Amino acid sequence: MKRVLIGVVFGVGIVWSIWVYLRSEMTDECYWAGERGDYERQVEACTDFIETASIVGLDAAKLYNNRGRAYAALGRVREALRDYNSAIEQDASYVAAYLNRSTTYARLGSYERAEEDLAMAIGLQPGVAALYLSRGYVRMAAEDYEGAREDFTAALALDPSMDEALLARAQAHFRSSRLEDAAADLEQALARGDQEARVHSLLGAVRLRQGDPAAALGPFERAAALEPERAVHQGNLGQALLNLGRYAEADVAFTRAIALAPDSAPYFVRRAQARRAAGRTAEATADLEAALALAPENVAALRDLARMAAEDGDSGAEIAALDRLLALRPNDTGAHLAIARAHLAQGHWAAALRHAAVAETLDPAVAEEARRLRDQATRAQDDSES
Repeated sequence: MKRVLIGVVFGVGIVWSIWVYLRSEMTDECYWAGERGDYERQVEACTDFIETASIVGLDAAKLYNNRGRAYAALGRVREALRDYNSAIEQDASYVAAYLNRSTTYARLGSYERAEEDLAMAIGLQPGVAALYLSRGYVRMAAEDYEGAREDFTAALALDPSMDEALLARAQAHFRSSRLEDAAADLEQALARGDQEARVHSLLGAVRLRQGDPAAALGPFERAAALEPERAVHQGNLGQALLNLGRYAEADVAFTRAIALAPDSAPYFVRRAQARRAAGRTAEATADLEAALALAPENVAALRDLARMAAEDGDSGAEIAALDRLLALRPNDTGAHLAIARAHLAQGHWAAALRHAAVAETLDPAVAEEARRLRDQATRAQDDSES
């Protein structure tokens, strides 16, 4: 009997050991599969454990949260949100679930819900700088720049060494046109030894917006040297050179940007501006047409085409460009006035009258110019008929 009892206990021990091993393996896979990017396996492992283990509370919350992260990585957003909800139901104090649900809401553009979740997380762990950083990013995405600045400042108060919060605050300053504050944060980041290209790039953008392309040039050059494979840095450098009137160098920078990002219409538009300023009109026109082939709705390219044609006295080409522009923006007052002038030059009296009348209707502030164009068209029409 004693031997039988020992055998039973031993057998139960083996079964329990196997169960503990399998449970450990499943929980490990429920985490580590995601860490190595195998999200399908992560879903499978988490699901196996959720469906076979009778656990509740924090342990269950972690399983649901991990599976939610896997679903989110697979683009299965509805299932991710369902699991985050389940995690919070299991343990309403589990901060990770609020943080992950907030991230999912933010990606969906539901910034208010995202902010509510982060407020809950901050209420649970008010001393964690990263939570303020996350809410600051959500607020910045929602264009609440003042709220974003407050959060980034709070993060820095908790962790003064958090370079990410300093750069994020500089971005919030920049987007709300607090340029001196942005520059101060960026200079502080550089003084700390943060020499990342994005710091130099943003500092250059600040100086450019301040109307100082000469001061922007150095930061843009350093950004381009640090990350020569990124088109944005070459494009920024080209813009500074263009503003400085260094058209040949701007052309080179924009050409590099186009080589790195051949599908980006704005770089063709900017190179066209440099080439036009250098007197290379045919090449500028080709660049604008290339931009429009990539992005037919590119208003900047159409405006530049119309402007170039007007400067060259080619009212026919100007009308063609403005017709394309008005097809995209039928309520563009300036375009109606410009095409009225071009039709007047071509002797298209009725068209000139029509567009001048539309411009006056759209914006009473241009009524005087519109009436002058209508008077000119009327007189010219009367003269041609007499």
